[in-house]
Amino acid sequence: MFVRSTAAVLFCAALAATLSGCNQLAGHTANARGKALYERGQIAAAADEFRRATLDDPADADYRHNLAAATERLANPRQAEALYRQTLALHPDHQPTVHKLAELYLNTGRPQLARDLTARWAAARPGDARPQIELAFVQSRTGDLAGAERSLRQALVVEPKHAIALANLADLQARTGRAAQAKHTAAAARESDWTVKTTAGVRR
Repeated sequence: MFVRSTAAVLFCAALAATLSGCNQLAGHTANARGKALYERGQIAAAADEFRRATLDDPADADYRHNLAAATERLANPRQAEALYRQTLALHPDHQPTVHKLAELYLNTGRPQLARDLTARWAAARPGDARPQIELAFVQSRTGDLAGAERSLRQALVVEPKHAIALANLADLQARTGRAAQAKHTAAAARESDWTVKTTAGVRR
């Protein structure tokens, strides 16, 4: 029978916790470097840092999403799609990844996959405004403006002061000739979050 003393067990546990903490710190640092490089347009170098961050902390959805986004910018949509899918397999509710994968589907001529992705998420999370906002994004991009408005209004049933839902609804109202309603809705969006933009899709 394999037996270790209590002291040895505690030492090993403490060492494992320390190593895990070091990896997470290294991942955070690499991700921060990657974001700075990405913002300066150094996408290949940013991807290297995001890859390092993902290796240091494979469970972090943001790091894997950032690697996927950089990979997509490097004109490798197939690999980016695989990374987005990996992220959602680990974190199904990671909104930035749902948005980027849906957008990739739309940009590569696969609108039905974008609709299926966002509709599935909305069905799975009826008490969450975020899936409705992403479903509305896809509906708007594919010309289903009535459907997009229904989805945004459903998001606002769940969370009446959701600034992004309000901003996107204001934009949709403006696009469909309802200027007075759009002005009122945009004011509500700014009241909820003064930093929000009132053009659909600019802040998620």
